Amino acid sequence: MNAPYGLAVDEVANKLYIAALTSNTVFVLDRASGIMETFAGSPYSRGTTIASTAKASLLSSPQGLFFDAANNYLYIAGKLYFLLLTSRRFR
Repeated sequence: MNAPYGLAVDEVANKLYIAALTSNTVFVLDRASGIMETFAGSPYSRGTTIASTAKASLLSSPQGLFFDAANNYLYIAGKLYFLLLTSRRFR
């Protein structure tokens, strides 16, 4: 992972989401198992496209991450955009 920039914690699922600025990716770390995988974006592919899955979506320099008050939606903010993804849908 290059340039970790933004973090968001899902306390319910015990997961940590990490925005990797230069690889245009958001990773998710399962805090119980220690397994990390790609949640959204594709490493080193750039764009601002929401696809049918978070992994197929293209991101451009994701910087900020946060959940809504109910912990259902993950917001991803980049330099020129923000995306709303349902974290429960893409687990």
